Amino acid sequence: MTSIIDGASGWSQSHYAQLQRNTLTGASVAGPDGRWSFDAQATRATITSARIGPAQEWKTLLHQVTRGNGTGSFRLRLLGIDANGVTKELNANVPSSRFSLAGISAVDYPYLQLELSVDDPNGVAPQLREWLVLYTGVPEGIVRRDLVPAATYAPAALLAQATGTGKLAFPVQFENVSALPFGAPMRVKTEVFDSNTNTQVASVVQTVTAPLQPDAILTQNVEVPLTGKFGNLSTRVTFNPLPVAPTDPKALPELTHVNNELNLAPFQVGNTSVPPVLDVAFDGRHILNGEIVSPRPVVSIQLTDTDKLRPLADASAFTVYLQAGTGPATAVNVLGPDATFRVQTTAAGSTAYLDYHPGRTAPLPDGTYTLRAQGRNTANLSAAAQEFQVKFTVVNASQITNVYPYPNPVTSKARFVFTVTGQELPRNMKIQIMTLTGRVVREIFMGELGALHLGNNLTDFAWDGTDQYGDRLANGTYLYRVSLDDPDGKFSQRATSGDQAFKNDWGKLVLLR
Repeated sequence: MTSIIDGASGWSQSHYAQLQRNTLTGASVAGPDGRWSFDAQATRATITSARIGPAQEWKTLLHQVTRGNGTGSFRLRLLGIDANGVTKELNANVPSSRFSLAGISAVDYPYLQLELSVDDPNGVAPQLREWLVLYTGVPEGIVRRDLVPAATYAPAALLAQATGTGKLAFPVQFENVSALPFGAPMRVKTEVFDSNTNTQVASVVQTVTAPLQPDAILTQNVEVPLTGKFGNLSTRVTFNPLPVAPTDPKALPELTHVNNELNLAPFQVGNTSVPPVLDVAFDGRHILNGEIVSPRPVVSIQLTDTDKLRPLADASAFTVYLQAGTGPATAVNVLGPDATFRVQTTAAGSTAYLDYHPGRTAPLPDGTYTLRAQGRNTANLSAAAQEFQVKFTVVNASQITNVYPYPNPVTSKARFVFTVTGQELPRNMKIQIMTLTGRVVREIFMGELGALHLGNNLTDFAWDGTDQYGDRLANGTYLYRVSLDDPDGKFSQRATSGDQAFKNDWGKLVLLR
């Protein structure tokens, strides 16, 4: 039985009218809180106590054994039982009727057991009258689910948290229902499992540093991240958990752990992840395969992802390769001096920007190059099954082709098509349109053409067939030519297959409306 002696917990057992040695032969008989065992010759008997504890502190062992007129002997063994139920002998023969237990760690051995062996082949064996263990008991706690609104733990509420914030966060109440304080620190373990496979998908351990006093209630706000976790998820919160692995910390002494868990109903989280979108531009424009670009291009690679819970964070989201001609492809160091990275996060998701400057140190030599790029989001989803790939051409010589109106004949409006190579645009250029008799009817300056760039150009400006004053010109054939502001003679003409339509730098356009 368990009793309180002088304000402390204790265990005691009294034995009167015990079985005599000649009563049974080779038997084991259960008694209150213990078991008698007799050998086959009925000259020796052993009684083993019930398991004593659990304890926070062991104090004293007292026992009373009377010999009477007999000549027998006895031996009292003290056994320790650890949290895993493994028994170890702590004292082979307790030497005195009052024995201090202060040297025994209740952390290592929360339970004790006593074993008394008596032996007398000639007469009445020594009689155990009483044995007593004084110790400080352990507290008892329970999870008070009833103190938290049921809606807090409802599957719909948990699902809304998981999909909206990427985590679970809710309070759990734990009450000390005993007259003894809990030790410190107390661990609180929150686990999330896939209910279909019974595998753990997330786990967080929190620590409560203040001792939980008698009759006090602890409100623990648990939080566990669930970003990227999908499936039929169930949650378990355990206060003062028992160790599972050998490296786990030991639990604080407690009477029982069966009331320490909060188990919540499962909720289904679907995988709504979608691949990100990759966009690649050269000097701010999308090029066709084989187009001419600047020898010092700025390759702007943009990765857009709609995952609001896992925003793009660093340049490792990009993989870029550059190949010159038929040579080997070289991986671009996205963290190196030729690349700059930034990221922008919005309510719709995040966008990562990588600006790659392959000609920053020196202009790229003439030739054909191949750029390959791929992007991955934080869920490791690629932007596409295959890498983005484009070929581009570099020409360092400053050249310009003849300028072509498009379409020609002009039935409504015409824009102008031409190609510029080298490292810079002309300072200025002018398109003159005149009649067959040589009268200039319209001059279009570079500022009117819109944004121009190295490579192929199709002007934003569209000529509507009017003269310098906005009046409509008559249908017919007109001449035009292009003049460059090039006092140093940097630009030469770049030959094209359409040059046969020009004569002495003059071309023809037809108005037909």
